[in-house]
Amino acid sequence: MKENASGYYRVSTFFIAKLICDLLPMRLVPSIIYSSITYLMAGFQLSTNRFLIYFLTIFMSTVFGSSICFFVASCIPIFGRNFNSSLVKKILFICFSGFSYHSCICICFNDGF
Repeated sequence: MKENASGYYRVSTFFIAKLICDLLPMRLVPSIIYSSITYLMAGFQLSTNRFLIYFLTIFMSTVFGSSICFFVASCIPIFGRNFNSSLVKKILFICFSGFSYHSCICICFNDGF
């Protein structure tokens, strides 16, 4: 934040620019591409309102995931601990979301495969 100390711009300007540069290319564009492909592949109703709800759900989940990572990064300034805590967070999310590999194996064996 040397620029802030020198008086080039305020902190709020920096974070708004960072949010816009992070939000548009890294969150919005992949969400549009992913939701348009998967919405048609899933065979959902071809309705603009329903597609927008589907898109907003995917977009907000990506924004939520990135905001949690930003929160962890701001709370833990040491990179090694920050990286490890992010991995632990992701592993816990995978374990409790029901999408882990173990649950897929149990479902396959219970169906008789």
